[in-house]
Amino acid sequence: MDSGPPSPPAAGPPPEPPDLPAGLVEVGRYAHYRQATEEGLWLLAMGVPYWMFPVEGGYRLCVESRHQGKAEHELAQARRRRGRWPPASPQSSPADHAAGWAAPIAFAGALTLSYGLQQVWPISSLGLGRLDAAGVIAEGQLWRCLTALTLHADAGHLVGNLIGGIVFGHFLARRIGLGAAWLAIVLLGGAGNFVSAWLQYPSDYRAIGASTAVFAALGLLTGLAARQSHFPGSGVRGWLRQPLLPLAAGWILLAWLGAGGDRTDVVGHFTGFACGLCGGLLIAGLPDPLLRSKLRQALCGTLAVAVVGAAWLAALWCGN
Repeated sequence: MDSGPPSPPAAGPPPEPPDLPAGLVEVGRYAHYRQATEEGLWLLAMGVPYWMFPVEGGYRLCVESRHQGKAEHELAQARRRRGRWPPASPQSSPADHAAGWAAPIAFAGALTLSYGLQQVWPISSLGLGRLDAAGVIAEGQLWRCLTALTLHADAGHLVGNLIGGIVFGHFLARRIGLGAAWLAIVLLGGAGNFVSAWLQYPSDYRAIGASTAVFAALGLLTGLAARQSHFPGSGVRGWLRQPLLPLAAGWILLAWLGAGGDRTDVVGHFTGFACGLCGGLLIAGLPDPLLRSKLRQALCGTLAVAVVGAAWLAALWCGN
């Protein structure tokens, strides 16, 4: 006897996609072909080959298992840069995207105030705060590496450093956040002064000016760009195509901006850039959440001010 038409299949979750070929892992699943293709092309541009397979309700993007970590990182970076998916929230947005002009303006105000005070007490401020190779290396007056950053020979010297510091500082703050940027500039500018003093000791080398910190900021930007543009597994061509381009651009700017003029401290400019470059390469490897925290950014900014203030307190205490 005929039992009638077959019963429809029971409702339930969609079937799982078939197993992937050996060695491939999924890094994304998309409802639309165009979105999957865009992200796949981004991976390909970054040197990561990809495979795309249709699944129930969309497409899955896959890469070789050895590229999984890099692929997931690059896709997350691409989504943040596009700012359209996943939607950004105030809690998850990187601190650098919110960076404005507040810190550069504060930097300009601090240097201008320092220059004004220097005009009131020119002999004392120069004697206590300028970079002196003998004082730093032979007598351990390390505060001079920081206090010298706040002193300038004349208004033209001040304005030149203000322009460079504001421009480079602004772009650096957009990359790693306000507080982290200015703390790095201060510390690596001071490190550049120390290396410069060490290289030129026991000569009577003396210097003032924020230019060492300005070129440390340029070095930081160069190091960040070089580290973030290199992708493991890209081979010799990748090394030539990727990190060497920002490195070359940074050195060209250094040579153009930092190697001219009769009173130019070329050694200080190069040591500041070199210290900044090393710092940028290190900072680029930090986990992203470390730079997103507003509290950490605030602490870094406060510490940047405190370090310079402490250096001047040490100068006043030990110099009297």
